[in-house]
Amino acid sequence: MESVAEEDHAVVIGGSMAGLLAARALADRFKRVTVVERDQAPARQPAFRRGVPHSRHVHIFWHRGLRALETLLPGACAELLESGARILDAPADVAWHGPFGRFPRIRAARFLSSSRELIDAVVRRRVAAHPGVRLWYGREVVGLHAEHDGRSVRGVEVRNRGAGGGHAGEPLEAGFVIDATGRGSRASEWLRGAGCAVPGKIRYESHFGYASRYYSPPEDIESEWNGLYIQASSQDPHAGAIMPIDGGRWIATLGGVANHAPPSDEDSFLEFARNLGSPAMYEALVCATPLSTPVGFRNMANERYDYSRRARWPAGFAVVGDALCCFNPVYGQGLTTAALSAVELSRVVRAGGPRERRRLSRAIQRAVAAPTAVPWLIATGEDLRYPTTEGPRARFDTKMRQRYVAHVAAAATVDPVVTRAYFRVLAMEERPGALLSPRLLRRVLLPGQQAVERTSSADRDDFCAVAHNRDGA
Repeated sequence: MESVAEEDHAVVIGGSMAGLLAARALADRFKRVTVVERDQAPARQPAFRRGVPHSRHVHIFWHRGLRALETLLPGACAELLESGARILDAPADVAWHGPFGRFPRIRAARFLSSSRELIDAVVRRRVAAHPGVRLWYGREVVGLHAEHDGRSVRGVEVRNRGAGGGHAGEPLEAGFVIDATGRGSRASEWLRGAGCAVPGKIRYESHFGYASRYYSPPEDIESEWNGLYIQASSQDPHAGAIMPIDGGRWIATLGGVANHAPPSDEDSFLEFARNLGSPAMYEALVCATPLSTPVGFRNMANERYDYSRRARWPAGFAVVGDALCCFNPVYGQGLTTAALSAVELSRVVRAGGPRERRRLSRAIQRAVAAPTAVPWLIATGEDLRYPTTEGPRARFDTKMRQRYVAHVAAAATVDPVVTRAYFRVLAMEERPGALLSPRLLRRVLLPGQQAVERTSSADRDDFCAVAHNRDGA
């Protein structure tokens, strides 16, 4: 790679989805962008890698996120579809069972269903094809190159992965550095070491767990659904999903909270599916052919740092993706949020200003944090339904809003107009405030009243936590 001036070079720490898309966005301003990734270079074809341990579970990309992806990488969506990914309409194509029953089969929100490995491979290949981006594999960042008592970041310290703790890193100078290393981010440690005040981490842990495996669907299957989702509730903390993915396969994911987390052994996997709130998943899987053994995953807490409000923030540095704000992946928000944040990053850098590095850093940090607000409230609000959830408790006013959304969820099982509004909020197409429009209020509190009354007060309270996402309305 030809030498470029420090100010024309940006470094992204981590080749995650957020990191790859951030690199593409930065390439609109910087002549060179280097992505430093700990894993070795992956195979050209889609394959599991250790840096994405949760990849072997259901992943969805909401349509709003796909539009953002296409803005950054034109043609990526077409390549995904040509490679076997599927576009589904929810809940028309998905038998979606909520705590109050199955939602009507209408076209409310679209999403792409694919293996995570395929999505990563397509995005990585297209980002790497950009002439200004280099993916540097098998390297790890061991620290920031900070100056002036932590007021400025001028690069990173890099070493070969596996070199050992006693091996000092070599400097890699840059005009801007972005941390996209995910849940294992050391940004707070590095900033604290440089003398910067670091905000505390807000954490909600529901102790949710996954187990997933791949299947070949039966050739003669006759079903009115293309995908299936059975939601958990505090009354029945078991969940399950089947989604079609590339290779003509199904991916089947089971979920549960705390002591109800699904097993990872073959015999117990089907037994867990048998005991879900609907028999549909078990009946489908007993006719399908397993293609893999079950794989479990447990690291699913919601975590957030509010870096954007720091009075003192180093010039030339920002944090994105799961290193900034990560969600319980059961809610399918991570990919969409990463794409939306990258578009916001692109908007700031393409605007050409501010030129001063400190102001640019603040502008970028605020921009990439904005798309995380609503999904954070959705995920934490959902997890607050479970009595096992650890974290700050909901305030009284939040609980009142939660009770209203319990009515929305119940009405959405019988009123297609409410269904559409509800799913468009879940898909991040609409702000949560859309559920408070006069039109929706009438349909929810008057015609929908009977639907709510058919549920117990305990059931209503169980689903109330969804309303936590309305705090951002």
